[in-house]
Amino acid sequence: MSIGDIVLIPRPWEFRVYRITSCAEFCTSDLLSNDLGWQRKVEPITKWLSRSKYADAPLTSRMKYRGTTTEITDLRESIERAIANKPLSIYSDMVESTLPAWSSLMRQYNNPDKFERLIAWYFKRAGANEISIPAKNTADKVGDCDVEAVFEPIRTIVSVQVKRHDGSTDAYSVNQISEYSDDADTGGDDVDYIRARWVVSTANTFTVEAKLKAKENNVLLLNCEDFVMLLISMGIDEGIDV
Repeated sequence: MSIGDIVLIPRPWEFRVYRITSCAEFCTSDLLSNDLGWQRKVEPITKWLSRSKYADAPLTSRMKYRGTTTEITDLRESIERAIANKPLSIYSDMVESTLPAWSSLMRQYNNPDKFERLIAWYFKRAGANEISIPAKNTADKVGDCDVEAVFEPIRTIVSVQVKRHDGSTDAYSVNQISEYSDDADTGGDDVDYIRARWVVSTANTFTVEAKLKAKENNVLLLNCEDFVMLLISMGIDEGIDV
């Protein structure tokens, strides 16, 4: 072993990961009048972690070893996960491994109209009482909204600007939904409703300006993977065909 190497110390129901910080030093005890052997100084990397929450099957099996020490280099991924303080979760791991594929399919198959209908489907699945896709290019239109959902029990309207972009989405989309929402709040029968503002884009990210504008105007920004996560959490079935 060398300085910087990782060691794992197990105990019943728990384990902890340390890093070696010194060379081996011979240790003796004046009280016991005998040698205690060689020792190395270590520093803790993790707190004591629950085996059931943080140790996968290979690591759990290795910690049953009855000898003094054993090699764990082949369990690098298991140890790195523990160091990252990432608990085991079949759901989150499955989602994480398939999310890039879902996002790729979203960009490949959804033209603008389909993407709007998919978002409308999501709100229907989420329990919206009324869903609409506002008319485009009307003469008196202020700003722009592509999908709108009303949740009557909580007196909330979600207004969404939908963008099918590659790369990043800029602040124009934030301005569109903000202007639309501000105009809608000035009159009509829904003045007593809370109006949430969303921008949903197939892009990977949003520009810095878009993020700043969104913060100023209380706009929620959702990129492609964010929206895919919403679909997965809601439960996807054959009824999603749009």
